[in-house]
Amino acid sequence: MNVIEKNKKKLEEVRNKQAKELAEISDQLPIIESEISSQYEELAAAEANLDVESYTKIEEKISVLNKKREMYKNRLSNIENKNYISKEQTQSIEDEIRDFIKKEDDRLFKNASSLLKELEDLYTECNNLRNEAENTICDLQTNFTTKGTTGFNFYSYEIRGENLRDAMNCFKEFEAYKLILNYNKK
Repeated sequence: MNVIEKNKKKLEEVRNKQAKELAEISDQLPIIESEISSQYEELAAAEANLDVESYTKIEEKISVLNKKREMYKNRLSNIENKNYISKEQTQSIEDEIRDFIKKEDDRLFKNASSLLKELEDLYTECNNLRNEAENTICDLQTNFTTKGTTGFNFYSYEIRGENLRDAMNCFKEFEAYKLILNYNKK
């Protein structure tokens, strides 16, 4: 498991812990609301019956339930705003990931550079072969074919079509190519 995967797993564990705590508190709030609503109905009935003792007890229950609801809401807010990972831990994780990716970038750049060097070797081989072929065709057309009345050869010695030399000449124009190719020389 690499550094990124390890830290993603750690963050997921923290996220799950927070979600679990939120769910536990959130699940209780509707129950408390229902109890408060029920107590208000009983309070209205006690008032209608002029039952002072019941009315007073129910008022106390409602007061306790309101305090309980307020405490749960505060706890919910605290959980939502709680930093489950300290600033120091956050910085440490970030530094670890940045160091890891820097090393990976370096490794991948070196691999890409060596691949481009192989491509350069193929380009040189292709270029030498094409130059030799074109020089031979030029020699053939210049020295072994009939020239027109103007004395100029109507044939072209350049070999056309898709080829590695032309592709590489185009590719070599990009700055990124030069950056990767020269990476190990820094």
